[in-house]
Amino acid sequence: MKQILSVVVQNNAGILSRVASLLRRKCFNIDSLTVGRTSDNTISRMTIVILGDRKEAEKVALQLDKLIEIQSVEIMAPETAITREIAIARLGIHTNAEEKKCLKEVDKIFHTEIYRNEEEVCVELIDTAQGLDHFLDKMKKSDIEVREWIRSGIIAIKKPKN
Repeated sequence: MKQILSVVVQNNAGILSRVASLLRRKCFNIDSLTVGRTSDNTISRMTIVILGDRKEAEKVALQLDKLIEIQSVEIMAPETAITREIAIARLGIHTNAEEKKCLKEVDKIFHTEIYRNEEEVCVELIDTAQGLDHFLDKMKKSDIEVREWIRSGIIAIKKPKN
């Protein structure tokens, strides 16, 4: 099972290396790790997705909390978090019918940017990790060739309370 940790850190040189080294030394299995600035330029937020149960996530949180630059660590329950991931896929298109089918599928599911030439279509997709998995599986099972794809890793933020 995947566990999402939201880690607020001081925006100092080397913090990503210290966090990654700590997780490596303790043999935690990282599924994704993303880092971004916040509205305060002195603070960054890391979203770390680990493979494991809640107990494993609590161990990671305790270890991370020991680092000086860490301001807070929160384990986010899936039902309390908004998560998104970006994927960019290069798809081989051989006929106009394939291109229309592909773009129709993309338009149904995603708000996206599309770039194309005679042989390829590149699509920029933003969705949940599960949504991106579903799309890429569907493309692989169709006549459309998935030539290349890359994903950003998950970002997450707490939902507002009702």
